[in-house]
Amino acid sequence: MLRALNGMVLLEQIKEEAKTQSGIILAEKAVKRRPAKGLVRLVDSGGEAKVKIGETVLYPRGLGTEVILRDTDESDKTFEIIDSRELWLVV
Repeated sequence: MLRALNGMVLLEQIKEEAKTQSGIILAEKAVKRRPAKGLVRLVDSGGEAKVKIGETVLYPRGLGTEVILRDTDESDKTFEIIDSRELWLVV
C-alpha cells in the first residue's frame, strides 16, 4: 500500500495532444512551455495538501519526480511525485 508523506501528492500524468482544437499541430518546444496536467491519485493524509484524490491539477512541467508503477491490471503507468505547495490550479 502506498502512502504519501510530508505534503506530497502522487499525480497520474495526463498526456496532452500537441494539436490545438482547430487542428494546428504545435511544435514540441511550444508543448514543453505549457504547464503539465495531472490527475491526483494519492494525497498526504496529514492534511497539508489542499487537493483531493480525483481532482485534475496544473503544475510546472519538470518539477516533480517521475516514477513508473505497475497498476492492478499489470500495466505500467507513469506518475509524478510533487510537493502539494507546487501545484498551480485545480481544473
